[in-house]
Amino acid sequence: IAAGFKGDNMRPGSVLIADFVANYQSGKVTNGGFQRDPVGYNIDNSLKNKLDANKKSIMDKINNEDENDRGRKSELEAYIGPIVTGNQIVASQEIMDGIKNSYRKVVGVEMEGFAIFQAAAEANEPKPLPILIKSVCDFGNAKKNNKYQKLAAYNSAKFFLLFALKCLTPINRTTDIDIKVTPWQLQEKREIARINELLKKSLKGSTVKFISITGRSFLYPPLPESRSTEANNNDYFEEAINR
Repeated sequence: IAAGFKGDNMRPGSVLIADFVANYQSGKVTNGGFQRDPVGYNIDNSLKNKLDANKKSIMDKINNEDENDRGRKSELEAYIGPIVTGNQIVASQEIMDGIKNSYRKVVGVEMEGFAIFQAAAEANEPKPLPILIKSVCDFGNAKKNNKYQKLAAYNSAKFFLLFALKCLTPINRTTDIDIKVTPWQLQEKREIARINELLKKSLKGSTVKFISITGRSFLYPPLPESRSTEANNNDYFEEAINR
């Protein structure tokens, strides 16, 4: 997921494809102000050409899928341009405007892409060809919220999946690939059911480990407003563990 820039019909769920990746926070501070480091990485030209040639047809499939799931036609587009990386979540229109002034055709701001491209550049031969595909979850301003994060995560992953199946050749492929995609609206419900099922099978004395990449637990049932304190959260968590 990434912060996008308003305009050109860019909306939450729009897909962003990096043709250039840079760290917008890398540079030197002098008496004259901050001087950005111009170092960045370009996407491989052959990959860029394939992405550019297929982005519309892939987005058409994603938009049609949205129509089937929710009964309305989406008009989301894919944008190719620079995506810049920083180590902070941006919720400031002033910072977004500063990035836009420094990278004229920039389409997105996120937190991982530069590391991926740098790791690929420093890898041993044969070097991997990195691709950075994100989707807009907000516009990096004071109105930033989590409303479109699941939609954005789904659209970026689905775009890459469709692109990979159509345009990329797996190494040493021996069998046909059968990949089933769960609509993004159902993923959380499926994960809650899966974890609850694992808990039911746990015996007394079992060690249960949980890993969260989102800072929240799928084990928390929805809390009524009257029970939204931290202590009550812990009570719910203990009840889930007891199950």
